[in-house]
Amino acid sequence: MEPSFSRKPLHRLRIKSAQNRVVVACVCFMFVSMMIIGIYTYVIMYGKLFEQKSNEMQMYAQKTVDNLEQVFSFASNTGMAVATSESIMDWVDNPLTFEKDSQGYYQRVYELKDEIMHILAYSNAWKNDYISYIAVFVNDEMLMYSASKPMAESSIKKAAGDIYRESVNTRDGIADSKRFLVGDGTIYHVRTMKPVFEREESLAIMIAIDEESLRRQYSGTESMDSYLIDSRGIIFSSSQTTEVGKTCDKDLLEVLEKGESKVRMKDVTYMCESKPLDGVGLTFLSLMPRAEIMRQAFSGMPVYIIISGILCGLLLAVGVFISLKSTKFIRDMAEGMEQIKKKNYDVKMPHYHNYAVDYLSDSFNSMTESMKILVRDTYESKIMLQEMQLEFLQQQVNPHFLFNILLTIQVKAKMCSDETVYHMLESLSGFLRVGLYFSKNMFTTLGAELEYIQFYLYLQQQRFEEKLQYEIQIPEELLKREIPRLTIEPLVENAVVHGAENVDTLVTVKVRAKEVDGDLEISVQDDGGGFCVQDLKLDESPDNTGEQLEPLSRDKIGVRNTNSRLKLLYGDAYGLKIESEIGKGTTVFVRIPKKKK
Repeated sequence: MEPSFSRKPLHRLRIKSAQNRVVVACVCFMFVSMMIIGIYTYVIMYGKLFEQKSNEMQMYAQKTVDNLEQVFSFASNTGMAVATSESIMDWVDNPLTFEKDSQGYYQRVYELKDEIMHILAYSNAWKNDYISYIAVFVNDEMLMYSASKPMAESSIKKAAGDIYRESVNTRDGIADSKRFLVGDGTIYHVRTMKPVFEREESLAIMIAIDEESLRRQYSGTESMDSYLIDSRGIIFSSSQTTEVGKTCDKDLLEVLEKGESKVRMKDVTYMCESKPLDGVGLTFLSLMPRAEIMRQAFSGMPVYIIISGILCGLLLAVGVFISLKSTKFIRDMAEGMEQIKKKNYDVKMPHYHNYAVDYLSDSFNSMTESMKILVRDTYESKIMLQEMQLEFLQQQVNPHFLFNILLTIQVKAKMCSDETVYHMLESLSGFLRVGLYFSKNMFTTLGAELEYIQFYLYLQQQRFEEKLQYEIQIPEELLKREIPRLTIEPLVENAVVHGAENVDTLVTVKVRAKEVDGDLEISVQDDGGGFCVQDLKLDESPDNTGEQLEPLSRDKIGVRNTNSRLKLLYGDAYGLKIESEIGKGTTVFVRIPKKKK
């Protein structure tokens, strides 16, 4: 009975059939199309919203200007009513009316204050909360004041006195509040009067308008900033309370002079709408960031993107389902090949009731049957080969046996107090252990390689006694850097052979390492006999010349192989650089990148 065909899913199987590519292409086309439509819709919405916001700003500016003009007209009319009061007109006819030394002075001041109170009560000024107080100055001294709420007389005298001195020569104007009113939230309407006859006396009526009452006239949104400024850019009122009394940005003044509707300040672009107040000398200005318009226009896009994503996901699911149904044969074929990879040659493909597909299925089944016969025929040959390998392994020295013997000799040397032999055996054991157990690892750490080098140099030092010394200077942070195994050992062996073996003087081998531009640079230096670098022929090998190179010593072969291996691993920019001079010594530099390529 033929074994049934397994239909378990393959987790590592990657099928990129034509059907799948078509499905993915359709989904991508739909997604891109919807994105283009969405972007186009967004552009149209942004244009319409921009036009709508522009109209709203114009209407808002006009409405606010009308409200502000009513406040200033109210203050101007109040000032006119005070100026035409009986007491003020008496002063116009007779400037000595408010002389302190004159008879009835306090009575006339009281009558003036009473008249002002009646005017304010009649005009409903206190109820509207527009006017904070009214002060009257005669000849640079405050005659009286009338406040809508309890206020310190000293503060009124200080603030009103400063404004009076600034605007004593103006008539029917709004005084500058930049230097004097920052923080008290007051705007002054000043009316200066002169007697009928030409005299030096003067009388000024100062009406203090509460800046907060102006701010209440703004009917804009939170995303819109409003300012009331004069021709010099001084901010008299603003929806940003901290800006009152300051000077607006120079770019904003330039835009107002040119009548433009867009301004850029502090890397932010604003829509701008400005309207002057008639007869006041002030300009109302409203600003809205363009980013706010974009945000409002984009507010509906996330929903559109979510709906597009859901539609694309549904289309993708349907496409994948159809693709899986239409590519069943390919998946079954991949399943069968996976089973063959696992050496299951009993796998069989089913029939699909399709002539072309069934032909491929039968061919696959014939192939597996032929492979099963081939495996059976070669089975005995494989067993014979394994037996030969086993016999070869049995003839080799067991590494554990070798290490146990070395350990026994090492212990006996320790017991005999022969420290030199003890440490030599210890180094030899470590040297052999690294060579036997780590020979399959292509890469190692710089620290592990240095431990192997130390075993070798210690044994060579015991051999040459006082003739050989060595120094290893490696920063601790570089000990974990990864390098190809046996990169430094051939270089150290070359230094010992061409250094200590060919001279009679003391030879020092120095191994150093440092980081250069992110790469690891290792140097092996000796002050021995040196050799001719050209004889080494680092750039030549039997593989790239097509010829057999002349025989070299073991150490030179190791150096040349190390250079070739580094270039194969990391490219021609890396490898060995050798500087040697006969009779003076040799230095070999190794350059290894931080990560393998």
